[in-house]
Amino acid sequence: MKVLVLGREYPTTANQMCGSFELEQAQMLARAGMEVFYLMVDIRSIRRMRRFGFYCKMEDGVNLAVCSIPIGPIFSQQRLNRIYARFREKLIFWLAKKKGIPDVIHVHYPSLFPYRLVQPWQEKGVKIVATEHWSAVQCKTLDGYCLQNLRDFAARADAFCCVGAGLQTSLRQLTGRKDIFIVPNVVNHVFKPGKIPHKGFRFVCSGRLVPLKQYDMVIEAFVDVFHDNKDVSLTVAGDGSEAGWLRSLIAVNKAEDQVHMPGALAREKMAELIASSDVLVVFSRIETFCVPVIEAWACGKPVITSKTTVFMDNPDERLGIIADYRDPDSLREAFRQIYHSYKDYDPEWIARYADIHFSERVVSGQLYEIYR
Repeated sequence: MKVLVLGREYPTTANQMCGSFELEQAQMLARAGMEVFYLMVDIRSIRRMRRFGFYCKMEDGVNLAVCSIPIGPIFSQQRLNRIYARFREKLIFWLAKKKGIPDVIHVHYPSLFPYRLVQPWQEKGVKIVATEHWSAVQCKTLDGYCLQNLRDFAARADAFCCVGAGLQTSLRQLTGRKDIFIVPNVVNHVFKPGKIPHKGFRFVCSGRLVPLKQYDMVIEAFVDVFHDNKDVSLTVAGDGSEAGWLRSLIAVNKAEDQVHMPGALAREKMAELIASSDVLVVFSRIETFCVPVIEAWACGKPVITSKTTVFMDNPDERLGIIADYRDPDSLREAFRQIYHSYKDYDPEWIARYADIHFSERVVSGQLYEIYR
């Protein structure tokens, strides 16, 4: 089966790994035995040394279909979106001519793309699958352009998917489409069971340091509960607009010896950090899924999460504790409870649960059935 995956971008540290969900899923499909292509538009300036034009290259089993045009960052974002759409349209035609027409075009974040990108191929018999991930859809804060794109895909795609029940509800309300599959994000294979020895008790956070994640509340709740227990630590891994504010908050609370901020970590380093910690903490106001939760489960670690993550689709107390993101006191209580009852959690059962629900084997099987 030949599958063309259309995602936001090719993930790099420069774009804060935008497109990582899409590319990882493409790599997963390739490992499952499918012939997979991933579109990549590169408009960085001519100062970046690289090949120009349209070409294909193989990376981790995926055929990257590249459009490299050295325009540089000289346009408004609205104008750039139109340029990206036009280049993607040309790239799909070029790819079909060079490599043949795909059986399936899988579009991630369909609210970002005009349906005309895939319409000619649907008319030729190509099946169109869409998967929505975006929190703006769940919150119903789309602008008119994105809402129209979303409704076009919902009305015309052969299959429509999303990553969680909350997002599914919003999609049905926004588009009127009822047959929407839930296909979760996949947990990367580098996250695996196994306890790395460490001193003390370690909490860990992973994600972008932005307001909706409420890391300031996490730090304050942690300090309130554990300020007199120096054997307990908190590591907040990631980067973003709130990094400076969070570091100053740690300093004000004189918690530098307990709360650590190593910055953004590569996937393998993040897997090592979670494996050498005891509990993952998430206190976000909104999440459509929250991949760090399943990464922690895959390592056999319980979690403290808010009521906005994938945990709400899997409400089993053996996986951790759910706190109310509107109530910092509930987070403080969750810190106390999981610390004192930690021995009751079974890491082997948690890791097995993650494998059964979020492994590549399971998620690729779900997608194959939809494609078939």
